[in-house]
Amino acid sequence: MKITPVILLSFFFSIFCSLSHANEIEHRFIESGLVDVSTVAPTIQVNLVNSDPKKNFLRENYYSGLNKAYLHKEIALKLADAQKILKRNQIL
Repeated sequence: MKITPVILLSFFFSIFCSLSHANEIEHRFIESGLVDVSTVAPTIQVNLVNSDPKKNFLRENYYSGLNKAYLHKEIALKLADAQKILKRNQIL
């Protein structure tokens, strides 16, 4: 596949748009070097209980509706490896 300036521009535009829509907490996570676990392992399911007032004990929204899990990149990679092992052994 040949990378044209239009494809490259579209790529950067999509990244900019996704970051511009991220809420303040996501910006803090990204700025501190954390990564969205779904970018490392897209099949990992995320359920952030503390981000949904209907699911947590105190009925508070602690993360402004955040629906992505941010981790240190090394941890996200290890989690992805663990998931591969579990799938390979038919545990997942």
